[in-house]
Amino acid sequence: MPPRGEVRLTITFGPAVTPVFASALAYAREHANQLIQTGPRAYRASFTLGTDPVVYGRALHLVHMVYGWRATLMEVDGSPEYGGTVRAMLHCAREWLRRTGRCAERFPGAPHPKCRGCPLYDTEWAPESFTRPTWTVGLEPLDVVVPDHLPEGWT
Repeated sequence: MPPRGEVRLTITFGPAVTPVFASALAYAREHANQLIQTGPRAYRASFTLGTDPVVYGRALHLVHMVYGWRATLMEVDGSPEYGGTVRAMLHCAREWLRRTGRCAERFPGAPHPKCRGCPLYDTEWAPESFTRPTWTVGLEPLDVVVPDHLPEGWT
């Protein structure tokens, strides 16, 4: 299965009593793929995230502007996501697109669930990139071999 492909990031913000509100609205109006007024001084901005790092940067900038407002809601493909997760995903994906054009993150403990909302998340790459942790007692590493499956006849 290839990487997920395009996903839709939706940022609902406002109303907010802050001088930044007008700037955030102007920024969303200029850079979002879609901007809809959902109530008095409340808006929903949508970004289509694919392989263009500029779009990730634009979305990240708006997220930073409205992140701390109590009425801000963020969704990835219709699923509500914590703002910190969205910020980390946008930043990470943007950097990978700039460097290599795709995600090549190594997952030291296991494939990270937070990456499942990312358009660059590749369900084949994540398990393959898993690196087993090195356990140590004191300063000496333990040579522990963990088999991929249980040996035959093991009960």
